Amino acid sequence: MFATVNDMDVKCPKLSCLLKSSDVKIKIFEENKDRDEELLEVETLICDLNQLGCRGLNSKFDSVDTNETFKSTVSELKVAKILLNNKYDVELLSEKDPRFKKKKGETYKSPDIICIDNDSTICIEVTSLKNRTEFEDFLSIFLSSDLTDKWIEVPVPGSKKLLENKQIDGKNKVKDFPSELTKNPFIIAIEIHEWGINDEDIRKILYGNICCFGSNTMGIPEEAYERSKLEDWEKVNTDVQTRDSWIKIQKAISKGWGSFLSKYSLIPNSSNNSYINEEGIFVLDKMDDVSAILILDHSSDCFFYPNPFCRDEINSTEITNFINMTEDAEV
Repeated sequence: MFATVNDMDVKCPKLSCLLKSSDVKIKIFEENKDRDEELLEVETLICDLNQLGCRGLNSKFDSVDTNETFKSTVSELKVAKILLNNKYDVELLSEKDPRFKKKKGETYKSPDIICIDNDSTICIEVTSLKNRTEFEDFLSIFLSSDLTDKWIEVPVPGSKKLLENKQIDGKNKVKDFPSELTKNPFIIAIEIHEWGINDEDIRKILYGNICCFGSNTMGIPEEAYERSKLEDWEKVNTDVQTRDSWIKIQKAISKGWGSFLSKYSLIPNSSNNSYINEEGIFVLDKMDDVSAILILDHSSDCFFYPNPFCRDEINSTEITNFINMTEDAEV
């Protein structure tokens, strides 16, 4: 346990240097003095980012004025390390980066991170959610709003309080980006601290709930069972192709997403008789501006979920190769 602020200065010199205001440093120390291991981890993270060539660390900490903004910044540092380990040129942005100032007025809409790969600039927003309720409230916003609206106005039970407390007041900033950047991929990264949320939960929310035909366990003659299964499978395919989403699915197929959609059963998958009976957020026309969601879970494992249905300008199957999901990609 750190006994004094001086202890933090000695053991976490890089972090102490970035916390330029003595008042902020004292505030962070008071909130975290019994969690010295976490502060030491942040110190190591900062050292790693410096070694990997991350830009913008100094300006990023300019907006740290509370323990809440400190924690949010740490989440951004973790995402930045994943990107750097994937060989991207990474820059952390301040809240008022002049490149993202609106031409009319004084409002800024900076993303948290930009990363560059060859000629492509990718904008990334980062948030941190503590538990399943926050996660579900956060994603329910997409089901209840036009992303061009300010999220703080969305009348979702519990979400307004969440947005006020977590300062998630505009994660979809694409409409306010300079026009040249609206043509580049936009990714929302979420650090989740809840052990009870796993990859399957997130896939279900984003792509949909997968159903599979069961095996013949009722003692029905095999021939009759196979005939019945074939009839049911034809009904499934007919149902899927009469949904409003089928036009979007066909469009995604034309852009090269066919095998991906089949893998996630958005196209009924005859190899394992699986299909989506309840469509997810990506399919429901609520995330046109979002190229993908990046998840950093409680174990610092990284998961990446491309959106095959985003708008044409940012729609490319190449996004599936954005993150290398190996130990090298982990924080």
